[in-house]
Amino acid sequence: MKISSFLDPSTHHLLTCNDKKEAETIIFNEAEAHYAKLNSNPLSSSSQSSITKPLNTNEQESQSSTFQNLFLACGMSLQTATPISKALTIEEEIAQYIATLTCHQSFSQYWSNNKDRLPILSSIVRQYNIICATSIDCESAFSIAGFI
Repeated sequence: MKISSFLDPSTHHLLTCNDKKEAETIIFNEAEAHYAKLNSNPLSSSSQSSITKPLNTNEQESQSSTFQNLFLACGMSLQTATPISKALTIEEEIAQYIATLTCHQSFSQYWSNNKDRLPILSSIVRQYNIICATSIDCESAFSIAGFI
């Protein structure tokens, strides 16, 4: 419940400082478990053989100029890709989340706007905030089914 409240912009401000610290600690642990799971997936022998050797710098430049020449010959301009930004750490994501909170944004609106900017927190939100806090809906459905 603390994590769900911490990651909900409309309820974040209602938590006490101790609750926020507890939620942050749990989120740090979840992020570490997530990183450990990603790093512990060993490649199988069949997938190792299908991995190609990365191109060296000269080969990349040659391939890039070939594509530029092709696009120019076709009368198209080659748009340069924007540089890939460095991924944020979980600490940086939490700091950015807290800095961008407003009480006027709804939960779904905030996370749909920030899912790409805060990918780690976004995955934790999908994990924790989809859990129903009560079983009232389920119990109501069983009651209605009993009447039928």
